Amino acid sequence: MLTNVEWRNIMLYVLTNVSEVQTYIGAFIRHFWNEPRREPAAQECDILDSQGAGQGRPNFISWFKQKVMSSLART
Repeated sequence: MLTNVEWRNIMLYVLTNVSEVQTYIGAFIRHFWNEPRREPAAQECDILDSQGAGQGRPNFISWFKQKVMSSLART
């Protein structure tokens, strides 16, 4: 049995290493990155993907799941 944290880490690893998902990762980072004056560093992107942007905002897995579910609902 995996803990929730272990499952989320595995999912994040898999999703960030699938080329078809890269477009969504870019959209997520552009949407939630708080500092428009500069691009986020790689480590900042990793933190944003895994922990979200704070203040109740989703991490990448939650955001991506919502995108997929809403796309499925439209079809």
